[in-house]
Amino acid sequence: MKANINAEGMEYVFISHSDCIKDAIILKDMINEEYPSLKVIIGDIGPLIGAHVGPNSLVLCYMGNVVKGS
Repeated sequence: MKANINAEGMEYVFISHSDCIKDAIILKDMINEEYPSLKVIIGDIGPLIGAHVGPNSLVLCYMGNVVKGS
């Protein structure tokens, strides 16, 4: 995320997980250290997608200004 976007103007980052809430919280803390003004929302991966990705999967979703060259 840090290498690909300029977070200026971003408000939200979304993390989804499949049965690994501790990892999702660690990722949230890492994001909050770097970008304290962002609101990080954690949610579960549903059973349909979860059946394909399996347990211990993390998804990070964000929208921002793309950094040139990435």
